[in-house]
Amino acid sequence: MKSKNYKKIILAEFPVDIILNLVEKRHVYFGKFRIYMNSIKLCVFKEKNAICQFCKLRATIFKLCVFLPKDISIKEAIEMQNFKHAFFNIYGEPQRSTEREFTLDHIVARANKGTNDISNLQPTCAKCNNLKGAIDNMRFKKMIIGVTKNYELVLKK
Repeated sequence: MKSKNYKKIILAEFPVDIILNLVEKRHVYFGKFRIYMNSIKLCVFKEKNAICQFCKLRATIFKLCVFLPKDISIKEAIEMQNFKHAFFNIYGEPQRSTEREFTLDHIVARANKGTNDISNLQPTCAKCNNLKGAIDNMRFKKMIIGVTKNYELVLKK
């Protein structure tokens, strides 16, 4: 829902362990928000320990977010209960750098006929995911190793 007419609002932050321990539940309430805890995204992060599969950055925080129309304040939205679907974004903090958002990556890219099945998904930081693009995992790892012995140097640029 990345639209020019909406803004993303962060409502709360939670340590990764707390949220991952709730993944077995069907849904939980955070205030007025019902969050489905058995989503594919959360299940993949739990199964793979919320670690980027390439640079090994560990996710440290979940942020509960909503999108609001740009012309409505948070106070107005609360009064009107005019919230869109709430969701979690996941972040990690590399040493000496700014926080990095995590995403789900397709092991076999959808462009290469990969599926959205949980067995074809892995957590990655946004930087690794953007670098990888539609390249398969093994080729991407070899490419990075060929460029530099220290993968983190590539990611910090």
